[in-house]
Amino acid sequence: MQPGGVDAASAGALSGVDLVRFPAAREVISSAKPQVAVGVFVFDVAHHLLLVRRGQNPGKGLWTIPGGRVEFGESLRGACAREVSEETGLSVEITSFVTVFERIEAGYHYVIIDYCARVADHRPPLCPADDADDARWVEIAKLSEFHLTDGLLPVVPQALSVFMGTVVTE
Repeated sequence: MQPGGVDAASAGALSGVDLVRFPAAREVISSAKPQVAVGVFVFDVAHHLLLVRRGQNPGKGLWTIPGGRVEFGESLRGACAREVSEETGLSVEITSFVTVFERIEAGYHYVIIDYCARVADHRPPLCPADDADDARWVEIAKLSEFHLTDGLLPVVPQALSVFMGTVVTE
């Protein structure tokens, strides 16, 4: 079975489907492929991290960094800026690449590319929207008090180090 619940034989059988007459088949075909997404570690001048609470699956109710799928024809940095704006209302400057990883769960396969960003304005009010139902600036020391998405907490020191322009040593 491939991600998205489509077995290889069905995915192959769908390859000849007339997508104009049966547009729903496009969703089945595209869900059988990994999706490219971005995540953005946004820090303020005091090195607080911007978190959003997911309002939709995957991870509904969990806290994470802003992010989402890259749209066709969109640059990775453009997707980062758009996702932060859509989820929080903030304008950010994308600064540096942090890491890349995969998240494979039942029905989902994402290849996620994380970047750092800084707030363009001096910490304006947050306006959660899109698929985020809350947004907060959080002290790094208090991150463990939040129900975070799997794998986020171990990457925070690396992201902060990249943001500050220092090298992380193992």
